[in-house]
Amino acid sequence: MGDIGSAAEGELARLREITCLLQWLRAQETALAAERDETILTLVSEGLSYEQVRLASGVSRGRVGQIVQQSRP
Repeated sequence: MGDIGSAAEGELARLREITCLLQWLRAQETALAAERDETILTLVSEGLSYEQVRLASGVSRGRVGQIVQQSRP
């Protein structure tokens, strides 16, 4: 591989930075979704309807149902 120019080096550094940020954001999204799901499970177990949880969470009623069903053995 030949030498790359300083402009390309700068772009490569920016690409690495962006890639790291995207990985971090994906990890944060995963963690927050898990926390959301746990909260949904708690609310449903305390008697809130899927519709009430849907309105509070912004996910569909079907998604609330999926989260609840996935948690059951």
